[in-house]
Amino acid sequence: MQRRNDAIVLSASDVMRFQGCAHATTLDLRYLKGESLVPTEDPASGKLIQGKRDAHEREFLQSPGVSIH
Repeated sequence: MQRRNDAIVLSASDVMRFQGCAHATTLDLRYLKGESLVPTEDPASGKLIQGKRDAHEREFLQSPGVSIH
């Protein structure tokens, strides 16, 4: 992926990368534009949801009849 004048030029590899992972292409575009790729901290609502998800997974894995190999 390259910038030429005001256009973004894609290679065949860029297209294949997009087919495999659209998010990777999003990151490539951000990098090309000079934007930061450092993740920001999750907001309080995101942390709350993550905590509830983690608790749910723990409870499920500890429930009778669940066997993880």
